[in-house]
Amino acid sequence: MDKFVRLGECESAVSSPYVYKWREYSAKVYKCRDTQTNGTVVIKEVPHDRQFKLTPTLIMREIYYFRTRLAHDNIVRLLDKIDSHGTAYLVFENFDLSLSDLIDRRFKFDPDQIKNILRKILLAVAHCHSVGVIHRHLEPKYVLLDLEKDHVKLSEFGEAMGEGLPYKTYNRLSSVAPGYKAPELLVKSRYYTTACDIWSVGCIFGEMVLHDPVFTGIHELEQLFSMFDLLGTPNQQTCPMLAKIWGDMPNFVQKEPQCLETKFKGLEPAGVDLISKMLCLDLSKRISAVDALKHEYFSEVQDVNDENVKSKGGKATLSPQATNSS
Repeated sequence: MDKFVRLGECESAVSSPYVYKWREYSAKVYKCRDTQTNGTVVIKEVPHDRQFKLTPTLIMREIYYFRTRLAHDNIVRLLDKIDSHGTAYLVFENFDLSLSDLIDRRFKFDPDQIKNILRKILLAVAHCHSVGVIHRHLEPKYVLLDLEKDHVKLSEFGEAMGEGLPYKTYNRLSSVAPGYKAPELLVKSRYYTTACDIWSVGCIFGEMVLHDPVFTGIHELEQLFSMFDLLGTPNQQTCPMLAKIWGDMPNFVQKEPQCLETKFKGLEPAGVDLISKMLCLDLSKRISAVDALKHEYFSEVQDVNDENVKSKGGKATLSPQATNSS
């Protein structure tokens, strides 16, 4: 660590608290200057915990994914991993701006900017899903931007996990904002699927249009009611998969879905259709990242990289020749 000079603590979107055995281990994130290259990096500092074996179960999983599965132009790069004095340091490439920063500043996105950012998010998500990784923590602050270079990259894979593994979706120390959690997770599904990432991307899409979160509940039940207010109340017929996860679905007051054209005023019809397929209450009917990239909404911005996105065996995959633009 001697070659790095700390420039200050930052709000960079590469960090979230690690939760293990009902304890929270907050990673500190610093912007640093590399004295050998004179470049700027972001360093994520996480103390080891030998009692709870934090390093092998959580940090090492994140490192493993970065080193073996997450090499992609639209995913932030892990440059190095350093162990020093009982602490793990993950060195990432630096970005000074996140999508959340722009939304908070009420930045006026033009339609092409929204398409460009969304497409690159989906390219990264499609890659993750093709290699069996579910991000689980997608929200605007973890979408890193360099507007001058037209770079869009996903970050924060501390809570990423392999597809199909059982996991307690909620606990009192969960760091994931409820505003981006899929409905099946709010009703305590024990299994994450790739569909939960698509829901989060749909929420990010909508937030770029609205400059405000699509769903505004403070706690889980309020969040569900916020979803039902917009998308209609689910039942056994309209959302069989959600009903199956829920078990005995409560007898909520039935509400009809709102007009999404009115909600997302100014969004072109193809965009409204795409967001409706992302924000589908029943995960079995939710669009995949691959199919989203093929949607007519992107017909004018698709390039050779999108043509390399294919579907194989029901999973999102990217052909080896795909070299997505950042």
